[in-house]
Amino acid sequence: MLNFPDSPTLNEVYLSWAWDGAKWGPASVVSSVNVVNPVSGAVVVLSDLRPVFVNNAVTLALLTFRLPEANPENAIEISFLSPVTSLIVQDSLGVVVPTAPTNAYGPGAGLVFRYVSSSVKWAYWK
Repeated sequence: MLNFPDSPTLNEVYLSWAWDGAKWGPASVVSSVNVVNPVSGAVVVLSDLRPVFVNNAVTLALLTFRLPEANPENAIEISFLSPVTSLIVQDSLGVVVPTAPTNAYGPGAGLVFRYVSSSVKWAYWK
């Protein structure tokens, strides 16, 4: 069962649903995937909540993600084509998400992060 936010703001996205000011409906922003092609050592700064696919054909030694500012209960998923040996996930201010995995395995390896609150920020969900 989905637990929608009690007081959503206009165009707020919760998982794959968006608030239009009157009701929750399918969010068009999550219908597309953000495909990134980083090199080892890159910092990928995310500006929205679209699912991310890391199109790395080879293993990356180091990759950093900076997650966007969000509202409580928002989530984002990051998947990988190939492994990442050292993975760093940060909130929008550059603070490391303490529960985040430190590596990722592909193909697939869908990592889900959920925005908890303005004080906690992001947490690794699964």
